[in-house]
Amino acid sequence: MKILLTFFVTFVFSTAVYAQDASFYGVNNTQQEFYGKNLQQCQSELASLSKLDPEAYQTNKAGLDYNMGRATRYLLLRSSLSGDIQSVMDSVHQANIAKSCQQIHQKLYAVLLKEAERN
Repeated sequence: MKILLTFFVTFVFSTAVYAQDASFYGVNNTQQEFYGKNLQQCQSELASLSKLDPEAYQTNKAGLDYNMGRATRYLLLRSSLSGDIQSVMDSVHQANIAKSCQQIHQKLYAVLLKEAERN
């Protein structure tokens, strides 16, 4: 799954390291920077969650991996689709991944608050 994740990161959620590859798929530098930072933050929060609540980590990781896998499969078809379909489907997959990241953020926040209230 890590290879699929890296491949998709190249498309929409890439950092500057992947700039040349992402431009092949029609992703501009501004999009790469924005989504790259968001995905990095998401992965960082997921790693933090793994230390605080391993069960929640597994659940959220599975959800993120699932959405990344679906997006990667779409990416393999993307070049054969019309521009309007690409536009819509890019947004759908970006939204699904953003939703997974928001769920990770919310869970981490809840766990941290619960830890703080114990003390």
